[in-house]
Amino acid sequence: MNQSNCLNDIFAVVVTYNSLFDKSDTMQSLDLALQKIDKKLDILIYDNSPKSYKDHYKKNNLDRFNITYFSDTSNSGVSAAYNKGAEVAKKLGKKWVLLLDQDTNFSPNIMEAYCSAISEYAEDIKLFSPVLKLKDGSIFSPCKYKFKRGFMLKDIKSGLHSLKSLSPVNSGMLIDIEAFFAVGGYNVKVWLDFSDFQFIERYKRNFKKFYIIDSIAVQDFSNESVSLGNALSRFKIYCECARQIEKRTFTGYVIYLGITLIRSLKLIIKFRNFSFIKAWYIHFFKKEKE
Repeated sequence: MNQSNCLNDIFAVVVTYNSLFDKSDTMQSLDLALQKIDKKLDILIYDNSPKSYKDHYKKNNLDRFNITYFSDTSNSGVSAAYNKGAEVAKKLGKKWVLLLDQDTNFSPNIMEAYCSAISEYAEDIKLFSPVLKLKDGSIFSPCKYKFKRGFMLKDIKSGLHSLKSLSPVNSGMLIDIEAFFAVGGYNVKVWLDFSDFQFIERYKRNFKKFYIIDSIAVQDFSNESVSLGNALSRFKIYCECARQIEKRTFTGYVIYLGITLIRSLKLIIKFRNFSFIKAWYIHFFKKEKE
């Protein structure tokens, strides 16, 4: 498969929030990667910002993308965004959906690496992902998945890997459209935290392996606020997503209860504030009908 045909089969979706997409690490690095091979990419900008930036998208200066813009001022989250991207991709007759956030810096070879892996393994493998690192060089994805949590790896090689104990995270996952819908897509109730782990748990019931492409990306969390108010708001979301995630066994429920409780205790120690234990009780145990 040549690169032109490969990229024609890919539809990307990037989730943005209070950010102009053409200023984001993700879009600027992908633009450079596309310039390198002189190709274009079809993409959905799914904007979760409280106000629409539609006028800006008409005059952005990135010309390597065929853009569809969608404003969701209710902030439905990443799961709804990825499902929407897959739906649009299917209508357009695409074979692959590429999931993106706004804070990933991809290597210049990223598109070539996807296409090379697809060419060799697409008949058997339906999910491809790069290695994601943090700015300090530690490996963020894939991670060791155990007790419903991700633990960082010291090293990982490109190639085929089992989903039994490893899990990639959202940004950079390239997924076969038919496989995406066969496993039920993303759980829209788990709209932020745990969204990738929830999808992979669904995915690995049908498919046992994935492929790490020969490309490294860097995830940037440096702009995240660490104020008490921000931490408390994020923790409430964390607990709500943990409550809504599919739990097939009572053991699974207990594990998520423990994960969220431990997180609340760590935050209490960090901020010296007991609001987190109240937030944990309210948002993890809140009933569905509420």
